[in-house]
Amino acid sequence: MHTVCSRLTPRSSKRNLQVSVFFFILFVLLFLSAPGEAESLASSSIRKAFPALSHEEMTELQEKGEITRYFFEPLPLRWLPQGGLADQIAREASRIETVIGVESIHLLPLGELQTQGMDLSATESLKLRVYNVLRSVSTMKGVQYYSVTRGRYRTLFEESYPVQSMDRPERIADPVVAEIPPLSQVIVFQDDTTFDQNFSRWVYRYAGDEISISITNLTPLKYSFLKMADPEQMQIHLLVRPMDDGIAFYGCAVVKSAKFLGLEKTKKESFYNRIKAIYTWFKDELVKELKK
Repeated sequence: MHTVCSRLTPRSSKRNLQVSVFFFILFVLLFLSAPGEAESLASSSIRKAFPALSHEEMTELQEKGEITRYFFEPLPLRWLPQGGLADQIAREASRIETVIGVESIHLLPLGELQTQGMDLSATESLKLRVYNVLRSVSTMKGVQYYSVTRGRYRTLFEESYPVQSMDRPERIADPVVAEIPPLSQVIVFQDDTTFDQNFSRWVYRYAGDEISISITNLTPLKYSFLKMADPEQMQIHLLVRPMDDGIAFYGCAVVKSAKFLGLEKTKKESFYNRIKAIYTWFKDELVKELKK
């Protein structure tokens, strides 16, 4: 019986090394391409929801989860999506002779909702839960935001609840529903740490997978002893859009406000803080709801 011993020649060793290097490079390329593919899916989802975003804006939104811009003259809402409920928002906002304007987009990834891969666009019961979270305005009491100027968290609403009407301001229960109506209106009282006690009209709209809220002040907005805006001269619009991998939360504020030297920065931050606080409230309450 003969034992056959094979020996690697220099040429075969070189060939085996080349093969090993080839598969190593192939493995690295495949490994690195996976995250890139995931990013492109997220990019396409954002691009579909907000086609007007520039490449730089979309990159910032992906990296930070939010993006904001300010404007100080009557201008179209540049980031507002086209079609659906967004068209109604554009029409209403155009009626305000804007002195201060804010647009902000927040992304709520599916993972943060702890829905274990649930399809947000396919489940009618989930849409109803999202809608009712947005109508539970009494849970906004005590909501906080981070004040950059003060370097700490501050409470935005000391009190918040729906009322029967301006003429009959008795508190009523949060108007949650068993079936989503296409159009609904609620009058809301809030004790605001920035703009004092005030009433506002909240108009809810629902179409397909989208939910919007249009908020208009019914009483003057006051900052300390100064009147910042007359009734019907401040609008905040919120648009909740499901995406394949989460929820897009668009918010804008347009205000015709008196100009006070030195308060412009404070005023614009106040309206951004309002949108940010409402988004944070929505996210936190939705997570609580989905854990039930």
